[in-house]
Amino acid sequence: MFATAALLLSMGCTSGVVQAPYGSSVITPDNIQLSWTDAYNDYDLAGAVQLFDVMVIDDENQPMENVEIDISTSYGGVYIVPQESIELVGYPSVPKDVQSYEDLERYCTVDEDGDGVGDGNIYTLNYDWCAWYWDTVNDTYYSFAGTYADNYTNTDSGGLYWYAPTYVSATTDNRGTYRGYLLVDTLQDQGEGTYADVVITASIGVDVGTFSLQVIN
Repeated sequence: MFATAALLLSMGCTSGVVQAPYGSSVITPDNIQLSWTDAYNDYDLAGAVQLFDVMVIDDENQPMENVEIDISTSYGGVYIVPQESIELVGYPSVPKDVQSYEDLERYCTVDEDGDGVGDGNIYTLNYDWCAWYWDTVNDTYYSFAGTYADNYTNTDSGGLYWYAPTYVSATTDNRGTYRGYLLVDTLQDQGEGTYADVVITASIGVDVGTFSLQVIN
């Protein structure tokens, strides 16, 4: 399944990276709102994908490129993935009998009991399309780039874990922006159909900005 611990993911060009000078500011997006139910709330590769931008500006409100920026989420079920790792794709060319998430589990998880079908516990890249992500909220599919999809980790105990960073250290691009995706896999259930907000924090040292992921049911 997914690894829930915060993992370091360094991205962007490291040449010429600068620390934000005094007077710089972080500009974060408005809070992100989405619908959510218990049916999505498992560590199981099914959930939602949300694009976000964070910008760094100087004391004259001009975008600053190559500035180091640290971004983190406050909950282990919401991951940060770089923009270059995800591509929107059409409905996957999967076998005709794959019509539901349960069908995907049969093909893309380990057959632990030897009955010829996956048991839904340990994910494995049996087929290329097993690395595609199903956004069950928006009913869209995303393809992970190979360098990201290959980041399955075998543990000493035989488990298989998906690379799921809740913290990234990155740099802004030539527009003074860091663009990434939030992969919403699971949220903190507060009972009666409510879920705790997830706070996304962006820090440049001299300034900190936040925005939230909120459930509106």
